[in-house]
Amino acid sequence: MVVVEMKWITWVPRVSGGLSFLGSSLIIYIMVSSNRKRDLTKPKNRLMLSMSFFDLFQSSAFVVGRSAMPRETGLYGSAGNSRTCTVQGAFVGLGFAVMQYNASLNLFYLLTIYFKMDQAYFSAKIEPFLHTFSIMGPLIATTRNIILGNFKP
Repeated sequence: MVVVEMKWITWVPRVSGGLSFLGSSLIIYIMVSSNRKRDLTKPKNRLMLSMSFFDLFQSSAFVVGRSAMPRETGLYGSAGNSRTCTVQGAFVGLGFAVMQYNASLNLFYLLTIYFKMDQAYFSAKIEPFLHTFSIMGPLIATTRNIILGNFKP
């Protein structure tokens, strides 16, 4: 690969990850600010808050990018070791919760808009399952991969 391409592959995720990190941080700040806490009574806002929280992990992994990869790989920008590579892999793994929460938001809108489901019913019966599924799936998979040593460059 040409050096210019290597630089693009390294820096584009860093910039987009940085913007994503800022956006998610802003969403979290707005959601938990004292004058907006009442908004957390709405399921869509709780799902969005959780999605933004996990996006911080995923975005951090993109910002760090290749610098977490072991220096021995010889790749452009690699400056880490096997431990930093494992941490980055864990952050990417936890970032899969973002996709799960995105699907949860889609399901929320489908059920409440198209099928006219009451938000209180959604909150009581469906939302707890969605949070459990969205968090436990990536958490179990990430923990398993750390234990088995699957995060390698």
